[in-house]
Amino acid sequence: MVAVTPTTITLEIGESKTLSATVQGALGGGTGVTWESSATAVVTVSSDGVVTGLRAGSATVTARSVADPRGSGKAAIVVKAVEPFREKESGGAFYMQPALDGSRPGTYYVNLYD
Repeated sequence: MVAVTPTTITLEIGESKTLSATVQGALGGGTGVTWESSATAVVTVSSDGVVTGLRAGSATVTARSVADPRGSGKAAIVVKAVEPFREKESGGAFYMQPALDGSRPGTYYVNLYD
């Protein structure tokens, strides 16, 4: 079994977050994992588990044990577009500060509106 954390992530287009995977049980012993995305047009995933939102939609990211590819774990990823009111009213780029209590990360927005 492979445990993936977190098991769900919501991203904005262009945002990245890191997943971690722990190989458990008989599959353990220091073996690594390979990562794959079910929808590479929506979400990419690096060999280190960094997921990046490319366009609005959803995908499942799977971590498979190198020692035994039958052992896997999954994370559900949702990518949301920047809200239209932000897109139309903002400048070229801006940063929204994180919540002081750590409940929300800071977000950097790049305006692609024509």
